[in-house]
Amino acid sequence: MSTSGGPKIISDNLVLCLDAHDAKSYAGEPTTNLSANSDYSGATLDSVNSSSNGGWGSTFDRWVSLIEGPAGKKVRAFHLNLTGTTGSAHAEGAPYELSGIDSQYGSLTSGNSYRASAWAKVIRADGSSTAQTSSNLLYLTGTASLGSSNMTVGTEWTKISASFSISSTGNYRLRHYFYDCISVGDTLIITEPQIESKGYSTPYVY
Repeated sequence: MSTSGGPKIISDNLVLCLDAHDAKSYAGEPTTNLSANSDYSGATLDSVNSSSNGGWGSTFDRWVSLIEGPAGKKVRAFHLNLTGTTGSAHAEGAPYELSGIDSQYGSLTSGNSYRASAWAKVIRADGSSTAQTSSNLLYLTGTASLGSSNMTVGTEWTKISASFSISSTGNYRLRHYFYDCISVGDTLIITEPQIESKGYSTPYVY
């Protein structure tokens, strides 16, 4: 049998090494993504959902588009765009608010720690390369609500991640908060979100 292609099992701590002939694999442990339908399946591309937050005095749009992702290939990405403000320049949203999108829920267990991650970037309305430094970009909502600390995201793809300790067993999904935008028209973009039952994130696998 030829050894030039196909998967190869390495019996070292049960690590599965997938051959490079498979473009969707990578060397190392398999990804274990608990975030359901994390490629935003079901959502109609470029269909805008508009909303507002009266307490902030802001309005914002949410949608999913097919764009070039962090690895240079086309990916579905969630967009959150600040469209107006009379007070705080904040926007909030989640893919599950879009019409037709498949369930985003993942089942998480009390007493366990999970690592949430995603690729993110901002597009500035003024065309600048100023990074976003004050947003709660990874927020678990569902049976309970848990937020990450503020994260820094640049105008190029940035990998973000945060750990969450679960005290209530149930279903959870990710939401995103885009605080203190520089100006109306700023857009946050999220793709390849994951929730994993471990203390670190692994590469996203389609």
